[in-house]
Amino acid sequence: MPLFWRIFLLNTLVLNAATALLLSPVTVSTPVPLTEAARC
Repeated sequence: MPLFWRIFLLNTLVLNAATALLLSPVTVSTPVPLTEAARC
């Protein structure tokens, strides 16, 4: 597989993961409370 397609697929995976996190009702606090850590 050419390098172009490897980079393209990696970027697609990262973009999809970022979109999923953006659209999901997930909150992250610092420090992480025990209730948030238990949800994972």
